[in-house]
Amino acid sequence: MGRDIATGRFVKGLIPWNKGVKGVPSVGRMHETQYKSGSKPANWRPVGSTRVNVDGYIEIKVAEGMHQWRLLHREVWKQHRGEYPPKGTALIFINGNKQDCDINNLKLVTRRELMERNTVQNLPENLKQVIRLKGVLRRKINGK
Repeated sequence: MGRDIATGRFVKGLIPWNKGVKGVPSVGRMHETQYKSGSKPANWRPVGSTRVNVDGYIEIKVAEGMHQWRLLHREVWKQHRGEYPPKGTALIFINGNKQDCDINNLKLVTRRELMERNTVQNLPENLKQVIRLKGVLRRKINGK
């Protein structure tokens, strides 16, 4: 009982060779070098560790497991105010430094205020022209 030689398919009712076997049997030095239960990977960090993400914000590890990193400035806000900022608002850094998470450097603004702060209309005229020309050039290159 096994495979059908002509088609290469398994015959119905076939009992696999590894039925009841837990894991793959170790061969040679495999057992010595396999990942052991309870050991931690090289990039493991304890709870409370911080890191800087690709956008330049500081993140803090709040628990073990995957996806347990939170933005430090939001955690500082929650610690002082009791809750995270409500939806429709944003936390900004008064001095512009994303890594200065002091509560005195955090300000809560609405999304509308944030848009008004970051609008191109607040920039000098020559810089506005460069941004507009860059858009025209990008559209020409992309054929839109």
